[in-house]
Amino acid sequence: MNEFRIKYNIGEDHAKLDNFHYYMADSPMQALAFHNDMITKKNLKMQTISVERYCKYAEKWIDESEVLNKNFH
Repeated sequence: MNEFRIKYNIGEDHAKLDNFHYYMADSPMQALAFHNDMITKKNLKMQTISVERYCKYAEKWIDESEVLNKNFH
């Protein structure tokens, strides 16, 4: 289980202010699935910008955004 943060813009006009949602998940794909479920349940319009995994040993966020280019089935 890892900590992931997903950077997003909310709203149709994609405001200049970015926000983060944090998830505990087994993979970046699972974290993105949790994020997409939340978007659907709350009927939100937002742009997902990035997905990052926190490495507690290096004490830094590692980019996992390639998951944004994969299709969910």
